[in-house]
Amino acid sequence: MKKSKSINKLKKEYWTVLSRYVRESSAIDGMVQCYTCGQVDLFTNMDLGHYWGRNYGATYFDVKNNLRIQCKHCNRFMEGNKPSFANRLLVELGADGLEKLEIKAKMKYHFDRFALEEGAKEYKRKLKKLRQ
Repeated sequence: MKKSKSINKLKKEYWTVLSRYVRESSAIDGMVQCYTCGQVDLFTNMDLGHYWGRNYGATYFDVKNNLRIQCKHCNRFMEGNKPSFANRLLVELGADGLEKLEIKAKMKYHFDRFALEEGAKEYKRKLKKLRQ
């Protein structure tokens, strides 16, 4: 009998393919722009950053509202460059949208094994289609 993957392993697999898809699908001639500072670089040199961090489960994979492409400097060394991230999201989502995102982020959330597996499969299919 095959041992089930842990929730953390499933989250990592989903995150890896989701991040790759978002960065690659946003690229023009392989290049993307950092959401928070404007730096342009190869999509492979960039991260997919969270406004509400990974410890906020309900927004962990929220591509539409919580995740944006960032350079490694902003995402890793400036802790997401939150002031710039917040200002950009405020313009993009509006005060209402930003407030809804905060409410969602602070909700209790339990990761579901099936949803994580299906999410990873969906983005693997999207990535395969993008590369055709």
